[in-house]
Amino acid sequence: MKFNKTKYRIPVFIIAAGLLVFLASFFFADRGYFGQLFTNIKKPKVEENADPGEKSESDISMEKSEKDIIDETIEKMSQNFVASCFARDEHIINGLLSKDAAYIKSPDGSSFIRYTGGGQLIEGYMATDRGLADYRQRWCYTEGETAMAGVEITLEGNNKPVVWYLHYKKENGQWKLFMLENE
Repeated sequence: MKFNKTKYRIPVFIIAAGLLVFLASFFFADRGYFGQLFTNIKKPKVEENADPGEKSESDISMEKSEKDIIDETIEKMSQNFVASCFARDEHIINGLLSKDAAYIKSPDGSSFIRYTGGGQLIEGYMATDRGLADYRQRWCYTEGETAMAGVEITLEGNNKPVVWYLHYKKENGQWKLFMLENE
Protein backbone atom coordinates (compact mmCIF):
# COMPACT_ATOMS: atom_id res chain seq x y z
CA MET A 1 0.00 0.00 0.00
CA LYS A 2 1.40 3.23 -1.14
CA PHE A 3 0.86 6.49 0.65
CA ASN A 4 -0.20 9.31 -1.67
CA LYS A 5 1.37 12.55 -0.37
CA THR A 6 -0.27 14.92 -2.82
CA LYS A 7 -3.76 13.83 -1.83
CA TYR A 8 -3.34 14.88 1.84
CA ARG A 9 -1.27 18.07 1.36
CA ILE A 10 -4.17 20.50 0.93
CA PRO A 11 -6.24 19.33 3.95
CA VAL A 12 -3.11 19.25 6.18
CA PHE A 13 -2.15 22.73 4.98
CA ILE A 14 -5.68 24.06 5.75
CA ILE A 15 -5.67 22.49 9.24
CA ALA A 16 -2.16 23.82 9.99
CA ALA A 17 -3.06 27.32 8.77
CA GLY A 18 -6.25 27.29 10.87
CA LEU A 19 -4.28 26.18 13.92
CA LEU A 20 -1.73 28.97 13.39
CA VAL A 21 -4.49 31.58 13.04
CA PHE A 22 -6.18 30.26 16.22
CA LEU A 23 -2.91 30.38 18.22
CA ALA A 24 -2.03 33.82 16.81
CA SER A 25 -5.37 35.15 18.05
CA PHE A 26 -4.33 34.13 21.61
CA PHE A 27 -1.06 35.95 21.20
CA PHE A 28 -2.57 39.25 20.00
CA ALA A 29 -5.80 39.22 21.99
CA ASP A 30 -6.44 40.84 25.38
CA ARG A 31 -5.79 38.31 28.14
CA GLY A 32 -8.88 39.42 30.06
CA TYR A 33 -11.05 38.47 27.11
CA PHE A 34 -9.88 34.87 27.18
CA GLY A 35 -10.30 34.76 30.94
CA GLN A 36 -13.97 35.49 30.36
CA LEU A 37 -14.25 32.51 28.04
CA PHE A 38 -13.46 30.15 30.89
CA THR A 39 -15.61 31.88 33.53
CA ASN A 40 -17.92 29.53 35.37
CA ILE A 41 -21.37 31.09 35.36
CA LYS A 42 -23.51 29.92 38.25
CA LYS A 43 -27.25 30.05 38.29
CA PRO A 44 -28.49 32.15 41.23
CA LYS A 45 -30.23 30.28 44.02
CA VAL A 46 -33.89 31.21 44.24
CA GLU A 47 -35.75 30.64 47.48
CA GLU A 48 -39.18 29.25 46.80
CA ASN A 49 -40.91 30.60 49.92
CA ALA A 50 -39.32 34.05 49.83
CA ASP A 51 -41.68 37.00 49.89
CA PRO A 52 -40.50 39.60 47.36
CA GLY A 53 -41.70 42.40 49.69
CA GLU A 54 -39.46 41.26 52.55
CA LYS A 55 -35.89 42.46 52.84
CA SER A 56 -33.01 40.34 53.97
CA GLU A 57 -31.05 41.20 57.14
CA SER A 58 -28.11 42.46 55.09
CA ASP A 59 -30.40 44.85 53.17
CA ILE A 60 -31.89 46.14 56.42
CA SER A 61 -28.49 46.62 58.08
CA MET A 62 -27.26 48.59 55.06
CA GLU A 63 -30.30 50.87 55.34
CA LYS A 64 -29.68 51.75 59.00
CA SER A 65 -28.77 55.33 59.49
CA GLU A 66 -26.05 56.55 61.81
CA LYS A 67 -28.74 57.72 64.25
CA ASP A 68 -30.28 54.24 64.37
CA ILE A 69 -26.89 52.70 65.08
CA ILE A 70 -26.23 55.23 67.87
CA ASP A 71 -29.70 54.59 69.33
CA GLU A 72 -29.04 50.83 69.35
CA THR A 73 -25.66 51.40 71.02
CA ILE A 74 -27.22 53.62 73.71
CA GLU A 75 -30.04 51.11 74.25
CA LYS A 76 -27.59 48.22 74.73
CA MET A 77 -25.45 50.30 77.07
CA SER A 78 -28.53 51.28 79.09
CA GLN A 79 -29.67 47.68 79.42
CA ASN A 80 -26.16 46.58 80.36
CA PHE A 81 -25.89 49.38 82.92
CA VAL A 82 -29.21 48.64 84.64
CA ALA A 83 -28.58 44.89 84.75
CA SER A 84 -25.05 45.44 86.10
CA CYS A 85 -26.26 47.89 88.77
CA PHE A 86 -28.71 45.43 90.26
CA ALA A 87 -26.19 42.59 89.90
CA ARG A 88 -23.70 44.89 91.71
CA ASP A 89 -21.03 44.27 89.06
CA GLU A 90 -18.74 47.25 89.68
CA HIS A 91 -16.27 46.22 86.96
CA ILE A 92 -18.85 46.51 84.17
CA ILE A 93 -20.39 49.67 85.65
CA ASN A 94 -17.04 51.44 85.90
CA GLY A 95 -16.27 50.43 82.30
CA LEU A 96 -19.43 52.20 81.13
CA LEU A 97 -18.80 55.42 83.10
CA SER A 98 -17.15 58.62 81.97
CA LYS A 99 -13.96 59.84 83.62
CA ASP A 100 -16.03 62.58 85.35
CA ALA A 101 -18.41 60.08 86.99
CA ALA A 102 -18.03 57.61 89.84
CA TYR A 103 -20.08 54.66 91.02
CA ILE A 104 -20.51 54.73 94.80
CA LYS A 105 -22.09 52.05 96.99
CA SER A 106 -23.88 53.17 100.13
CA PRO A 107 -23.56 51.27 103.41
CA ASP A 108 -27.23 50.22 103.13
CA GLY A 109 -26.55 48.38 99.84
CA SER A 110 -28.01 51.01 97.55
CA SER A 111 -25.79 52.99 95.21
CA PHE A 112 -25.56 56.21 93.25
CA ILE A 113 -23.66 57.83 90.40
CA ARG A 114 -21.77 61.03 91.18
CA TYR A 115 -20.89 63.41 88.34
CA THR A 116 -18.39 66.20 89.04
CA GLY A 117 -17.75 67.67 85.59
CA GLY A 118 -18.32 71.17 84.28
CA GLY A 119 -18.24 72.79 87.72
CA GLN A 120 -21.33 70.94 88.94
CA LEU A 121 -22.05 68.07 91.31
CA ILE A 122 -24.96 65.77 90.47
CA GLU A 123 -25.77 62.55 92.27
CA GLY A 124 -28.29 60.10 90.90
CA TYR A 125 -29.66 57.71 93.52
CA MET A 126 -30.24 54.07 92.57
CA ALA A 127 -32.26 51.78 94.84
CA THR A 128 -30.03 48.81 94.09
CA ASP A 129 -30.57 47.48 97.63
CA ARG A 130 -33.99 46.35 96.39
CA GLY A 131 -34.82 43.71 93.82
CA LEU A 132 -35.33 44.57 90.15
CA ALA A 133 -38.65 43.30 88.80
CA ASP A 134 -38.46 44.70 85.27
CA TYR A 135 -36.90 47.43 83.15
CA ARG A 136 -37.24 48.77 79.63
CA GLN A 137 -35.94 51.67 77.66
CA ARG A 138 -38.70 54.10 76.85
CA TRP A 139 -36.88 56.57 74.61
CA CYS A 140 -33.51 57.79 73.43
CA TYR A 141 -32.54 61.27 72.26
CA THR A 142 -29.25 62.05 70.53
CA GLU A 143 -27.80 65.47 69.77
CA GLY A 144 -24.27 65.66 68.42
CA GLU A 145 -21.82 64.24 70.95
CA THR A 146 -24.42 63.75 73.71
CA ALA A 147 -27.35 61.42 74.20
CA MET A 148 -30.02 60.83 76.80
CA ALA A 149 -32.09 57.73 77.44
CA GLY A 150 -35.15 57.22 79.60
CA VAL A 151 -35.20 53.78 81.24
CA GLU A 152 -38.25 52.66 83.17
CA ILE A 153 -37.28 50.66 86.29
CA THR A 154 -39.82 48.59 88.22
CA LEU A 155 -38.65 47.46 91.65
CA GLU A 156 -40.00 44.36 93.36
CA GLY A 157 -43.03 45.19 95.49
CA ASN A 158 -43.78 48.43 93.59
CA ASN A 159 -46.35 48.74 90.85
CA LYS A 160 -45.33 52.24 89.85
CA PRO A 161 -42.11 52.35 87.79
CA VAL A 162 -39.34 54.89 88.33
CA VAL A 163 -37.64 56.54 85.34
CA TRP A 164 -33.86 56.79 85.22
CA TYR A 165 -32.55 59.49 82.90
CA LEU A 166 -29.18 58.27 81.69
CA HIS A 167 -26.95 60.95 80.16
CA TYR A 168 -24.23 59.90 77.70
CA LYS A 169 -21.40 61.72 75.98
CA LYS A 170 -18.64 60.74 73.62
CA GLU A 171 -15.20 60.37 75.15
CA ASN A 172 -12.32 59.43 72.88
CA GLY A 173 -14.77 58.18 70.25
CA GLN A 174 -16.77 55.97 72.67
CA TRP A 175 -20.12 56.57 74.32
CA LYS A 176 -19.82 56.84 78.10
CA LEU A 177 -22.44 57.33 80.80
CA PHE A 178 -21.66 60.45 82.80
CA MET A 179 -24.80 61.29 84.72
CA LEU A 180 -27.93 59.67 86.12
CA GLU A 181 -31.03 61.52 87.22
CA ASN A 182 -34.24 59.95 88.46
CA GLU A 183 -37.76 60.97 89.45
